[in-house]
Amino acid sequence: MNTSYIAGLIDGEGYFGILPNYSKNLKGKSFSPVLKIGMTESSAKYIMEELQLRYGGRVEYRSRVKQGYRPVWYYIAKSNRRVKLIIDDILPDLIVKKPQAELILKFIALPYTHTLKVGYDPTIMETKQEMYEELKRLKAPESLATTK
Repeated sequence: MNTSYIAGLIDGEGYFGILPNYSKNLKGKSFSPVLKIGMTESSAKYIMEELQLRYGGRVEYRSRVKQGYRPVWYYIAKSNRRVKLIIDDILPDLIVKKPQAELILKFIALPYTHTLKVGYDPTIMETKQEMYEELKRLKAPESLATTK
């Protein structure tokens, strides 16, 4: 599987996100990047397993879906290292999701911070919160994105 194919797969079926993570008592907060790809085709299991072998991450199968929907295979990468490795491989070939991938790379370059950890830096957390909001704007349909 070449990187152009992976980039096309992510452009069409993928999702870049920044996930807010909360501690169990909801007093602490951090953020982490995620890449998720979902497919329903019969070849999806093979493709997702190939991605897992190449980059790590995990593969999930969801057979219980809403009525009228087909079962889905997912590939999920959640660590800074894995998401960066994938983006570094495919960035030149991305088209639709290139701005999202570039924002994720900037996010990953920031130091780790958590509101309950020693050395917590509120300016880094504020920057990460702004990136989280910016990514949501980038993913919004164009009709919504231009009205804001």
